[in-house]
Amino acid sequence: MLLKPNTVNQLLKNTVIFQEQEEVTYICMVLKGRITAINHGSRIVLTQGCMFGIHDLFLGRYLSNYVASEDAVIYPFPVSGVDSLHEIFAFNKDYQGVIIYSLCYYIRELSQVLEEISRCDESLFEYLKDEYSYYVNAGHSSKLPVYAIPKFEELEGYNSEVEFNHREADFFCECSNLPLAAVKTFYGHSESMTMAHVEDACAILANLTLNCQEVTVHLEDTFKLLMNNSEMCLFKRTIALYQDFKKDGLVNQELMRRIDNMVDRINSVDKILSLYTNHSVTLERKEFEELYLSLVVETEPEETTNNDTADIKAMVDSLHGSMRQIFNFVELEKEKEVPFTKAVDYFVNAEDRLSPDDEMRLKRREITKLYYEIYERAFLISYKKQKAIPKAIDLFLRYGFVDERLLTEQQLHSLCKLDAGTNEGPCRIYTLYEWFSLIMQGKREPSKSEFDLEYVDHLRALRKKGEITESVEKELLVDVEKKLHYEVTNMFAYNNKLLNGQISIFIPILYKEQFYNVVERAMLTKQKINDSFEKVLAIDYSAFHRESLYVNAEAGIEKEYIMKQVLPEIIILPVVGSNGSMWQEISIKRRNNPGRFLFPQFIDSNLDDIMIKLFARFRWELCRCIQGTAWNDLKHKSLTSEYVDYIQFYRRNHDLSEERKEKLKLQIQKGRNNTREIFVIDYEAWIKGEASGAIRLNKVARDLLATYCPFSKEIREKLATQPLFVEAFARYQRNTTKKIRELELRFHALTKEKIELTKELEDTMSFYREL
Repeated sequence: MLLKPNTVNQLLKNTVIFQEQEEVTYICMVLKGRITAINHGSRIVLTQGCMFGIHDLFLGRYLSNYVASEDAVIYPFPVSGVDSLHEIFAFNKDYQGVIIYSLCYYIRELSQVLEEISRCDESLFEYLKDEYSYYVNAGHSSKLPVYAIPKFEELEGYNSEVEFNHREADFFCECSNLPLAAVKTFYGHSESMTMAHVEDACAILANLTLNCQEVTVHLEDTFKLLMNNSEMCLFKRTIALYQDFKKDGLVNQELMRRIDNMVDRINSVDKILSLYTNHSVTLERKEFEELYLSLVVETEPEETTNNDTADIKAMVDSLHGSMRQIFNFVELEKEKEVPFTKAVDYFVNAEDRLSPDDEMRLKRREITKLYYEIYERAFLISYKKQKAIPKAIDLFLRYGFVDERLLTEQQLHSLCKLDAGTNEGPCRIYTLYEWFSLIMQGKREPSKSEFDLEYVDHLRALRKKGEITESVEKELLVDVEKKLHYEVTNMFAYNNKLLNGQISIFIPILYKEQFYNVVERAMLTKQKINDSFEKVLAIDYSAFHRESLYVNAEAGIEKEYIMKQVLPEIIILPVVGSNGSMWQEISIKRRNNPGRFLFPQFIDSNLDDIMIKLFARFRWELCRCIQGTAWNDLKHKSLTSEYVDYIQFYRRNHDLSEERKEKLKLQIQKGRNNTREIFVIDYEAWIKGEASGAIRLNKVARDLLATYCPFSKEIREKLATQPLFVEAFARYQRNTTKKIRELELRFHALTKEKIELTKELEDTMSFYREL
């Protein structure tokens, strides 16, 4: 495109400003509108005030296509090389800060893209290995034909050949959070300092761009093994195997469940690629959907009668004007109703509801600001009435539904017939409405805030600041409506965004673009959560056992220590999301109180993967809580202290080869130097790989996990034939034998004193002997 240099240029939507690989002739500032930088590995939206083309200048060619996402205005600066930057700085020294600020913003956005597609790629790689193994074994064990899929045996994880310094990238990401005025002032003092940081930032951006492109190519190649337009892909081969089972008169429910998960995985990868790279998976979508639906129709019985269908249609019809119904129900003031309505109307009519532009961001913020107040008021009115409420209000409280125009007719139909299910499993699971009801009944205390403050601590802090008196503090301690407000504005508001996972474009209300699957399949029921929980607990059996003080005066037991299992309480929030949250490891500062896990009502990722991460974070945080200030002190042996020591001093560890050290270095970078998140990566490999005999960890990590996160007895016995695991579990076995001996001596002393052993004591002995 021909630009007029050093003057304002107006662009129409979809105008291609620069093409990838073109020689760099301009760097530009966005004065109005949005410009999208697109290449095969990333899609970055640049908004008003950003400058682009800077890092391309250092390579002499544009690394992306720069396209006007909407009508825009830019100001081009002609350049003929890196030295041209000095001329721009001489024109206005404020540009020194603007350029640094633009580079920081670009690094932050590109880092997020790399993180998301890398996570997706790694997860898909591990998933495919497990699924292909199951496909082959399921066919062979039933003497049914299975086919070797080309390139599957050659499948390898992505290993970047690009040297990348995460710590330097993190520095620039943090700088992007500074006010622009502060950045201008700081860098305006020195051109040489600015140039030094510009060079560093441009080198990072070049590496980030290349990394994103490499990971995207690997992700797409890996995806083609799962699904492609030929018959030789895992998805179609698994369906063929399922149909072979049916021909023999068998219905393999496990295989059908895995096919369901494959559909989720296909949609999830498609979503990641389209959102972060502007690409979609290459497949015949219609053929794919028809293939899957043909199975669903075969396997799912007809559930609804004509009367049921008529009832659901009546419910859908009653949703007309839902937003107005909600306003009337909560008696919302006009000054709040008007901006909320305008923002929702804008969102309803927007061409791109996922747009990160400034106007859309303001509308999302307007909706989010009032949403939680409306939700709290709607809950209180509904709770106090204790009678049937309109269907629109019911869906608002259960799912965050606000406006019927944001969903399709089929999605509305599905919402009206959904049910969270019953509590049949080890964990107590609550919908948000049920949880809020417990708080109103005084049966539960509010959760911690994002600043780790209990409700009591929050009130104490207010009193110390002089914002409330001691008498007011006492009143608030028993005021259930204030407790509810604390829960809404802290736990609910913070975690709704966290569970959703799309921080930059988050909005708490339901809309059709959030669903990459049919609503029923995305729905997370209580049974699904408990099934997933039990699956992980069957591997890591001791995750929720903790040592507790036991006193029973009636039985004559003054002081003993027992092992007690304390399972977490689980709360389902009304949001569509891809994450879970281990919000609290304990509640009310008592070690014997259950923790709190949070899940979205609708999920667009693999539930088992999320559950494994929550188990890992729970183990870490509970150990920190129990150990207190000694959590990282090696003098006090524990999971956290030994793991921190392992990460801090891995370079000196003689049990690690140079290759293993290099892999650990990459793992540390992936975990952003956060020891807990580095542990989570190892824990995932421990549960998903090593539990089935696959060697995924180094010797040191395996020994630590075998000691502090042992497998169940059944799994340990299966692995006993492998010397690596025998050695890893040796320390655990010694500790267990020692503990059993101590308990035997203690119980013998109690028996001599003619004190009968209670069930709690016997269960503790069984824990060490049998599990």
